[in-house]
Amino acid sequence: MLGDLEHSGLEEVRIVVGSGGVFDVAVDGEVVASKSLLGGLPDDDEVVAAVRGRLG
Repeated sequence: MLGDLEHSGLEEVRIVVGSGGVFDVAVDGEVVASKSLLGGLPDDDEVVAAVRGRLG
């Protein structure tokens, strides 16, 4: 997944450990993919598409 985002213009990609089964992907503080919103873990393609969609 990180390889898919390598040339997206992102300056930084961080993994932040949460608790209680939380899995959120945020770009500039805006959640673009979330386990709780999707009802399950998003797959790699969904995360990459959500990040790219937010970046424009």
